[in-house]
Amino acid sequence: MYIPGYFIQEEGELPKLVQNRIYYVTSYVNGRDVLRTIRRKYPTVILGDHKFDIDDNWNPYEVYVYRESMYASNGEDYGLIILNLKDGTSQKYPISEGKIPSWVDFETNYPR
Repeated sequence: MYIPGYFIQEEGELPKLVQNRIYYVTSYVNGRDVLRTIRRKYPTVILGDHKFDIDDNWNPYEVYVYRESMYASNGEDYGLIILNLKDGTSQKYPISEGKIPSWVDFETNYPR
């Protein structure tokens, strides 16, 4: 089961269909649920806001803000977790390393 694609609309343009299959979304249950997938790989992080984002090649991603647990660190470690919605792979990008991909439009509001 998958979502066959999504629409994008650039400013001043008509919407166009991008036919990229999406296998992981927030409304699926169990194995392909976005939140469960992130929780299985990163069980100790504190998750914040999230949003759908696409890269320069129109590949779909879910971007989560995270903060390390106070037990795992001093609580100052935070950044983004980017989940590929086509294959379920994810990568954690700490803000301190400065290696967040340039296509990510999500701004984090940590630390608080």
